[in-house]
Amino acid sequence: MSQHAALETGPRGFVVGDILASLIDADASKSVVDRIVEELALTARGRTGGRVGDGDIGLFVSLSLDVTSARCETFARRVAHKHGAQELVTRLLAPAAGLLGDYWRRDICNFLVMTAAMERIERILRSAIAEDPPLGRRGRGRSILLSPVPGEQHGFGLAVVDDAFRRAGWFVDRCSFDEEDRLVALASQRHYDAIGLSIGGEAMLGRLGRVVEDLRRLSNNRDVRIGLGGPLVALRPELTSHIDSDFSATDAALAVDRA
Repeated sequence: MSQHAALETGPRGFVVGDILASLIDADASKSVVDRIVEELALTARGRTGGRVGDGDIGLFVSLSLDVTSARCETFARRVAHKHGAQELVTRLLAPAAGLLGDYWRRDICNFLVMTAAMERIERILRSAIAEDPPLGRRGRGRSILLSPVPGEQHGFGLAVVDDAFRRAGWFVDRCSFDEEDRLVALASQRHYDAIGLSIGGEAMLGRLGRVVEDLRRLSNNRDVRIGLGGPLVALRPELTSHIDSDFSATDAALAVDRA
């Protein structure tokens, strides 16, 4: 098997989009990441364009880890130009953040490196939403309240979900990790069709159960649908099976569909 074929059939089934081929400057001095980029891009030449795939995600993460290059931002802009902001956010940025978390759990990169790359991806997310904002609520659209489980200090995934619901015409309120009182107060004072909670780790399962109980008891809408998402739901969905929820989702599109 050739080296290029091995790259195409790696552990994540890499298929690199042709959007990457133009990022390579054959005359430039190449860092380690540059050489990886070139090898991956060689598999793309001659392909027709398509949706963002696993190879694009893996390459984008590699670029995000290279602090000496702006190719990460260049790649993101080209994806947005070619496919639109929603495709960029849901099919590139969100899974890239998940892959970075996987790299950290497997000790492929340390916490500081992962954090720096995540901050970079978060800046790209904010820029993409600012440049192509969702229209938001249309007419008498449905409404949702989003929050991490109080105490969970992760927010990137919820920002992606927030954007997806707004683009689908929902009205969205969102709380942060330290706003448990506000979360319960909003649910009791306003009518929401759904409430979405994100959980990252097993240590917060007990608190998640108590929060769901409070929301069920105090919600203004007695028929409110409560959904669960976040890293723990994606990795260990069985751990949340005993929580009194109506649905779970492992990505933003699925959350919108199931809510």
